[in-house]
Amino acid sequence: MAAGDDVYREAQARLHRILGSYLSMLAWKVGADCVVIQRDELLTFLELTRMKNVRVDWIKEDIKHLFKHTKTTFYAKNGNYAELYLSRSKFPKGICSEAMSTEQRIEKFKEQGLTLVDVTLPTERELISRMALIMTGIEEM
Repeated sequence: MAAGDDVYREAQARLHRILGSYLSMLAWKVGADCVVIQRDELLTFLELTRMKNVRVDWIKEDIKHLFKHTKTTFYAKNGNYAELYLSRSKFPKGICSEAMSTEQRIEKFKEQGLTLVDVTLPTERELISRMALIMTGIEEM
């Protein structure tokens, strides 16, 4: 990798770790085992119009210390990432391989005892500002 690529990857890894910390606190606050990030939410947060699946792999790698279990669903037509499931608990088998809506999948997980929350992400600027305020005790989650 060229030096520029290394700098970009490290900057993105930092952003992913901050995002992971935010998501873990959000999950803890609402009593969820798992968070779901839909493609459009993640693209907006990352300020991207397109994203390769390798970027999702980077996110998984960068926050595996917070969310040990991850699943990704894909659109059947083009093979692009559709949803990212991040969990502290193991996933019930087979649910992520079935074709269904996010809402249906969340219900199936709940039936199996895994509580999920479908997240809406703030902007990067809002997220970093909010996390700084939370970490200094000025604001609550």
